[in-house]
Amino acid sequence: MKSLFHLIFEIIKIGVLSSAYALLLLVILKLVQAYSSKAWVNRVLRNKVRFWLYTTLSISVALFFFMFTYYGDHGLGDSSRLPIGYGKDVKQINGTDTFIESEDGGQLGITIFNYDNSYLYAEIQKQSDEENRYVVWNLRTDDWIFYKTKGDYVKYVTDKNYIPIDKFEDFTAFYRTYWGGWRFIFLP
Repeated sequence: MKSLFHLIFEIIKIGVLSSAYALLLLVILKLVQAYSSKAWVNRVLRNKVRFWLYTTLSISVALFFFMFTYYGDHGLGDSSRLPIGYGKDVKQINGTDTFIESEDGGQLGITIFNYDNSYLYAEIQKQSDEENRYVVWNLRTDDWIFYKTKGDYVKYVTDKNYIPIDKFEDFTAFYRTYWGGWRFIFLP
């Protein structure tokens, strides 16, 4: 049910955004028309309402499809998604269960994490893996490297240039940083 409400909200937001973008484009073309004598601008602006409607429809369709791409999909309802590179992402369900999923379908629950261009570094949920506490996920090769203790992980922080544990954060912090700001305002 949450997903349905979120989808309806996104469709309304897409309508508002596309209307605003079409209006902005119309204003820009009016300015071009005022300061130049381009014949194509006059043809386009002959029927402003039709131009605005077709542009709004086109932008709406484009934004709707963008919403389901790798860089536009942030999840619907109670599922959230954070793209981290190489087609990989960190997911969260119900605002509490954060996990990563390899290409072969293996899932691993994580609590806090950080990532850079090629790796994700995470603390593993206790119920997800009793034996290991930390994982490094190579995003390029889709390999997971496990570390049994905090000491084992810390040993490799300087040797392999890993991100230190004190720089790890929860999913919500990264989600707000990535999807907040201009992405929240200007994209669905």
